[in-house]
Amino acid sequence: MKASFTDNMVKHILKNELSPGRFEQFCCALFSKVDGCTYVTTSWNYDQGRDGRTATLRKAQYPPVICVSLRDKAKEKAVEDAEKLSKKPFVPKEIRFCTNQEATEKLLDEIKQVFITKITGLNKP
Repeated sequence: MKASFTDNMVKHILKNELSPGRFEQFCCALFSKVDGCTYVTTSWNYDQGRDGRTATLRKAQYPPVICVSLRDKAKEKAVEDAEKLSKKPFVPKEIRFCTNQEATEKLLDEIKQVFITKITGLNKP
C-alpha cells in the first residue's frame, strides 16, 4: 500500500515545525523541484540574508535565493533579509520567501513590497 499525504497533514507538519534548519532543507528541496535547479541551504550563522541559494553560483550573475521564516511575524524576517541582501555586491533578481505561518493576501503583498522596495533590480512578479 502506498502512503500519501493529504493537504491537512502537510499543513499540520509545517505549522508545527520548530527546526529552522529542517524547514530550510524542506524549502530548498521543494523549490529545487519547482524551479528545475538545485538549491542548497546556507550556513546557519552566516547566511547573509539567504537561507537557500542555487548550488552553482557561477552560472548566474544574480542567482535566485530562498529566504525562510518560522516566526509568527514573518514580515519582520523579510525586512531583515531584504536589508542584508540589498547590501551585497550581487543582489538576487529573484527571491522565494517561505513561511510556515498562515498568511493573508495582504501580508503576502506586504512581504513582496518589502523586497521590491529594498532591493534594486529585483524582478517584479
